[in-house]
Amino acid sequence: MKRLIAVAVSALAVLLAGAPAAVAAPSAPAGSSPSNAVYAALGDSYSSGVGTRLYGPSSGACLRSPLAYAPLSARIQRMDLTFVACSGATTADVQSSQVGSVPRDAALVTITVGGNDVGFAPVLQACSAGTSAQCDAAVSAGRTAVQQVLPGRLDTTFAQIRAHAPHARLVVLGYPLLFGSGPCTAAGLPPAAARAAIDAGTDLLDGVIRQRAEAAHAAFVDVRSRFQNHGTCAATLHRWINPPTTPATDSYHPNIAGQALGYLPALRAVSV
Repeated sequence: MKRLIAVAVSALAVLLAGAPAAVAAPSAPAGSSPSNAVYAALGDSYSSGVGTRLYGPSSGACLRSPLAYAPLSARIQRMDLTFVACSGATTADVQSSQVGSVPRDAALVTITVGGNDVGFAPVLQACSAGTSAQCDAAVSAGRTAVQQVLPGRLDTTFAQIRAHAPHARLVVLGYPLLFGSGPCTAAGLPPAAARAAIDAGTDLLDGVIRQRAEAAHAAFVDVRSRFQNHGTCAATLHRWINPPTTPATDSYHPNIAGQALGYLPALRAVSV
């Protein structure tokens, strides 16, 4: 717990100072020895760390950040990290470009996936810049994809991970609600009805991901309660998810605090 508090304090101090590059990954506890365990982090932008505004130059368009939950957790546990999560990844991308990089002796594999399969970006675009009818259509299409298309894609993805790393513990993390309640004073947010519809869609998405993860005998990590009152509708200093911002790719993604105070402790609670 003290280690997590130290991470949180460091992250928030840098967040408030506006200098994310100064945050270092947490050190392992004094006196501990390397576990030599292997950890592979797969998935989309929520795992790669988009939103933290600090990305490894070698990661290119995948926008992998040293401030994402995976490298933070790996450093605490002294695990050897294979970090291949990539911004924009779908289940097909994970299957074709990420699973093959997982070491066969991996002890832990984590993943966030599914949002891009069901129209994460198109829904936000339609509900922010389109008409109410366009927003409703995009949300409806997303809900249909969640229920009719995504389950099979998740089953295939989890099965491939299992086949490639048969002894690994598979941990599937969900998505936070983007908005939540509040006065929603941030500029550029969708109207109230659209916000509620998108959050309801996220609830549906997380429910399906949980079902398929549990069917694959994986642990599911629900982060919604940890992000409660920390969405884009929260007051500025309490936001763990970026509202519309520049660059646009950082919009609607966890910031430094969201990774360090939201995703990291949620993962640590089930992986230690």
